[in-house]
Formats: sequence, C-alpha cells, structure tokens
Amino acid sequence: MQPKPLLQNIWSFLIKPTPRSNFHIKPRHKNEELILKIKRFLRIQAVKSIHILRIYVIIIPIAITLSVILSFISSNLLPQEPQNRIIDLMTKDQVIATLFYSSIIAPIVEELAFRVHLKISPARLAFFIVIQLIFIFISIASYIPILTNLLSIITGNIGFILATIISLILLLIILTFLFRYLLRKLRSVNRTLLSKLYFLIFYLSAIYFGLIHIWNYEGFLSYWYIVIIMITPQVVAGIFMGYVRVQYGLLWSIIFHSIYNATLILPVAVMLLFTSSYETMLQSSAPIIDGSLPQSDLLVYSAIGLYFIFLFLGTLLGSIYNLLELLHHRKK
Repeated sequence: MQPKPLLQNIWSFLIKPTPRSNFHIKPRHKNEELILKIKRFLRIQAVKSIHILRIYVIIIPIAITLSVILSFISSNLLPQEPQNRIIDLMTKDQVIATLFYSSIIAPIVEELAFRVHLKISPARLAFFIVIQLIFIFISIASYIPILTNLLSIITGNIGFILATIISLILLLIILTFLFRYLLRKLRSVNRTLLSKLYFLIFYLSAIYFGLIHIWNYEGFLSYWYIVIIMITPQVVAGIFMGYVRVQYGLLWSIIFHSIYNATLILPVAVMLLFTSSYETMLQSSAPIIDGSLPQSDLLVYSAIGLYFIFLFLGTLLGSIYNLLELLHHRKK
C-alpha cells in the first residue's frame, strides 16, 4: 500500500489524535547483519529528518504570521506592548547563554515536561505528573517570601545548588516509581479510559504548553487577557511538536523544537553580536534604519534580510512540494 501524503497524515491526526505512529518502515529480517542494521537505521533517520523539515515549512510561516498579527493587535489595544523576558535577556553579555538556553536546554526540558506522556504508558504518565507537581511547587514558592529567600540562598551557593539538584532527582525518581505503581494497578481501567480521552489529553497538553509561556511576559497578570491571545503561536507550535513526538519519537521532537526556537532567536542574536546599534534600538525603541548607521551594521542587517528571504523561499518551495504530493496522491 502506498503511504499517505504528509499533509493528509497530519490532517487525519489532528482530527483524531492517537498515540499510535503511522510512520512505518519495512520490518527488518530476523538474522540481519550488523552493517545492514546500521544502514537501515541511517535510512530511517534520513527519512524522518526529511519529514521533520517538511513539517517545519508548515509551522514556521504560521508562527511568524500569527506573531506579527498578535503583536500588532496588542500594541494597539494596550498603552504599552507586553515585554518579553527572553528579549530582555538578549543583551550582548547574555546573548550566547540565552541562545544556548532557548535552542538546547529549553527544547530538552519542555519536551520531557510536556510531551513525553503523549506515547501513553504508566511510567511516562507518572513522570509527567511528578514533573508538573514540582513545577507547581516552584511556581507557588516564588510568591511565598520565606521560600523565595530560601531559593535565593540555594542559588547563591554551589553546595546548595548541587544538594538541591540531587534531592530533586531523587524525589523525581521516588515519586515516578510510586505513581507508576499506582497507574499499573489501574491499568485495565485507565488504558480504555485514556484511549477515549486521548483527544483531550493531546490538545490540553498543547494548550498547557502555550500557557506556560505567559511567564515569558513581564507583569502578565495586569493584562492576562491579551497575553493569553499572544501565546497562540506557542499553542499551535505545541500541536505540531506533539504530532512529531507521537509519529517520530521524543528525540526528533526535541530536534524539531530546537530548530524552531533557533530560527526565531538566531537573527536577534546575530544582530546583537555583530552590530553596535541594535541593542540601543531595543532599549529605546528607536528605528533601526538611520543615516548614521555604520557600514558594518548595514551589512549585518542586509544579511538578516537575506536570511528571511531564503527562509521564505524555502518554506514556499516546501509547501508547494507538500501540496503537489497531496494532489498527485488524489489523482491516483
């Protein structure tokens, strides 16, 4: 049977999410030699990487378009546009650390925290529950003075930091095994129930992933109704990352998440590192284009412009290919 086009697979999944993957490769022979196993593994990863790039060209235009529209709406509805903490951290001194965090650390942590459970098993569900309990505790602690002071003491002492990390890891392991044991006892009940509720589990996970990003905005409680709208791109991204996680595995969802974040943050990082005017523009909201700009800055801005042109052309060509594949399949 000929495999379905990627767009059709995505659409079918979004209408009725399921924890089962539709990505299938011809099964290997029982006595397959090692060299053939390696070749087969590399071929599978190559096919997955191509699929990931084709999904990437779908989500990037959607995310950028939504971000521009929502930024325009918020700037007109509010006396002051919500300030993104990540952008505030993007100074010349912190740009490399912020880029590393956003492109490497955050994808790993967020995929483990928000999407590991989408391939349902007692162990994964237990891990998800424990991670959320720890996150809730830390969030509540940030509003309690005594706990806030304790956290400041911990973060100011390397010994406390190591002790806290070890304690959290031990707590994570113990609670995960505890919840895993309880979920296994309820396996006959929860497997049927979870399969019926998987639609809600999948989409609520994407919404939850988006809601977590309200913490990126300074003083979001003052205009939460606007910030909730502004996290729509993260919710949409969470849906596609969930699809990648279910269909291609956790490793590929981390890679996809990393590429997605890097695409959006890399231009800002480059402008901060290689220009003298961009940081001033961020702080004063002054326009970039100015007659007094150094020639080197203009070259960097031109390179960033070319970056977005190539990104546009790449996503356009990828989208055309996806559509042609779908049309070709329907003609057969």
